[in-house]
Amino acid sequence: MAKIVKLSEKASQIIDELAEQLNVSKQKIIENALKSYEKEVFFKKLSADYVELKKDSKAWKEYQDEISQWDVTLKDDFRL
Repeated sequence: MAKIVKLSEKASQIIDELAEQLNVSKQKIIENALKSYEKEVFFKKLSADYVELKKDSKAWKEYQDEISQWDVTLKDDFRL
């Protein structure tokens, strides 16, 4: 379902310019921007969660132990 969203003049201008440069629809520009932002938010949250986990030495050790158990299932010899 289509929605109407008010954009600032600057945002509208950027969308117009990118759509023209990339020869894609304005909708595609917005969808791609939202996907990128969603990934950024996800990885920032993931990073913050790791920081919190590392603060708890017992939980961090348990996590490292679990990773070690999974490492033996891989045949690529890649280690974190």
